[in-house]
Amino acid sequence: MPSPSRAPVNRPPQKRPGSGPSAHDLLRRTLAVYGLGGLILPFVGIKLIDLLVPAIPGLG
Repeated sequence: MPSPSRAPVNRPPQKRPGSGPSAHDLLRRTLAVYGLGGLILPFVGIKLIDLLVPAIPGLG
């Protein structure tokens, strides 16, 4: 007995490599969503971790 035909799977369109948003678009979106703090705060956090790690015995 032949199997029943299935409906086609609805898949999103394939993206071409390099067709994503530009760096300018990503920066604009980041600033709009997180503000300037979202751009600067990660660097401050990394610097604080960098200063605290040597103070931990056995790690620094």
